[in-house]
Amino acid sequence: MTGIAQNRDAPAIIGAASLAYLLHVQTKDGDSPQGKEWEWVVRAFGEQGPELAERLVATVWAWDRHIRADDNDEHADPLLTVFPAGAPDDALPAGDVLDKRHCRLVFRWPGRDAVLPGPVRPFLMALGRCRGAR
Repeated sequence: MTGIAQNRDAPAIIGAASLAYLLHVQTKDGDSPQGKEWEWVVRAFGEQGPELAERLVATVWAWDRHIRADDNDEHADPLLTVFPAGAPDDALPAGDVLDKRHCRLVFRWPGRDAVLPGPVRPFLMALGRCRGAR
């Protein structure tokens, strides 16, 4: 069981027959939003799973502390743009492209090219869904 909610996406790293993905789980229930608690969890499968999980955690922590930090004046969240499947490469913005059956997804990560402290290596961190994709 993966724990990924139906109709949700999960940032992930894929290796040779291995997978690590980020998941948001509720750890405490409450009568109001303030009474509930949530936690980010990384789950991994396969022989390379532990290594991929460490890379994913290091990347999320570094990005949160150095790119997305509240005290960073250039704070920004990732952008996802969806184009028709036949859109030519030169019509797409710069970013990581994930081709699906009916669309092309372009992920843009603020600070993606920044030098981050820690053992972070570039990788495509996205599993996307679009209507009709298989």
